[in-house]
Amino acid sequence: MIDEAGGWVYFSNEGDDSALYRMRTDGTDAKKLNNDISSEMQIADGWIYYLKGKAGYPKLYRVPLDGIDWEADREAVVARLGS
Repeated sequence: MIDEAGGWVYFSNEGDDSALYRMRTDGTDAKKLNNDISSEMQIADGWIYYLKGKAGYPKLYRVPLDGIDWEADREAVVARLGS
């Protein structure tokens, strides 16, 4: 899963339990944005929206594009998909 916005590439790193990362389009400045098992990433309005969790019980979360204070800023926007 890869997306691009504002000169940055955002991706889920399968080698790190699918945590979200970003790096510049030239491959420099890689930074980890969360510690979650992340899937179905979508970028919108300055946020990365993603599903956290395993199949059957995923929850929708968001983290700011810059990843600053991701733990404090992360919030559940839907308690459980399909509820």
